Amino acid sequence: TKSALSHGERVAVFVVGVGGLMFVPFFRSITGLPPFMGILFVLGLLWAMTEIFLRHEHELEGSFSERVSTILHKIDLSTILFFLGILMAVAVLSEVGVLTSFGQWLEHATNGNAYFVTGVIGVVSSIVDNVPLVAGCMGMYNVVYETLQRLEAMDKPVVTAFNKMDRIGESLTVRDFKADRIVQVSAKTGEGLEALLQAIEEILREQKIYIERVYSYQESGKIQLIRKYGELLEEEYKEDGIHVSAYVPKELDGRV
Repeated sequence: TKSALSHGERVAVFVVGVGGLMFVPFFRSITGLPPFMGILFVLGLLWAMTEIFLRHEHELEGSFSERVSTILHKIDLSTILFFLGILMAVAVLSEVGVLTSFGQWLEHATNGNAYFVTGVIGVVSSIVDNVPLVAGCMGMYNVVYETLQRLEAMDKPVVTAFNKMDRIGESLTVRDFKADRIVQVSAKTGEGLEALLQAIEEILREQKIYIERVYSYQESGKIQLIRKYGELLEEEYKEDGIHVSAYVPKELDGRV
């Protein structure tokens, strides 16, 4: 059967669909909403687009079969409800702290042996369904961000340091999509510690502003404020005053 959509309309649907999937990570970082909200937003946009494209095609054969409302009737609701029930059960266990406590116990019982833990998870995944297993593991090891949320510190910059990289090497790629900076370190060999300090310094400097000013000798108290709360880069005494270049906190700018 001939499609009710023209070639240009089909291309538009394809571009919006694929582009929408690629946009989901940006949606997550911009809005802070979970990724599934971005997927639902893209699906809603595609639904609206197809309805607009097919609004004048009531009489054309095959137009109704291409509408989202018709496709929804073909969805296996029992499968959707199955996964919904699993994820809701895992969410309840995560909310009451069962998964977090179990993750901490497992970490203590294995003495932080990541290879043993991942091996156990791999064996379990061959027995039980992978969906609740993955969701459960995500709930078990999200302790850091839950702690930051309880401390109301989620608006602060985050530097994630992955330790023991001397044992893993470059064979494993580690990521933390919520962090502002990611650093791989080894406390044993000292590898990556300089990069960690540099990442912290960059974040601290992002919260400051750079100034170059000339102060009179009577304003030396302001330079003391810069030394105490900021980062004094250069200080030069000349006939016309004290030439200063420094990084200062934004809230201190009006006082110095």
